[in-house]
Amino acid sequence: MQGYMPNEWRDRSRGRRAIALLYRRAYEGACRRYEHDCNHKLFGFWAGNFSLRRADCLRGRMATPVAGLLRGHEDQEFGLRCLRAGLTGVFDRSPESRAPLRP
Repeated sequence: MQGYMPNEWRDRSRGRRAIALLYRRAYEGACRRYEHDCNHKLFGFWAGNFSLRRADCLRGRMATPVAGLLRGHEDQEFGLRCLRAGLTGVFDRSPESRAPLRP
């Protein structure tokens, strides 16, 4: 499951607000697509707040490094590995999805 993880760009220092706002807009666009396009949840995977059963991770060889991976596309590579392993993406925008995990 992928949980919602908005960033608050207004809290950034003046020199960082513009890039944080661009990031926020791109992320919100991806979230809208997750809600309307079931395939995009893994094709356009955006890591940061997600959970996965250990058995599924091991089955899909998620922890194995990939040679030639372009820097900055690790999220998408992970989503594609999940897809190849037969997993289905679930996106949850609810406030509960933003709660930190507790032991």
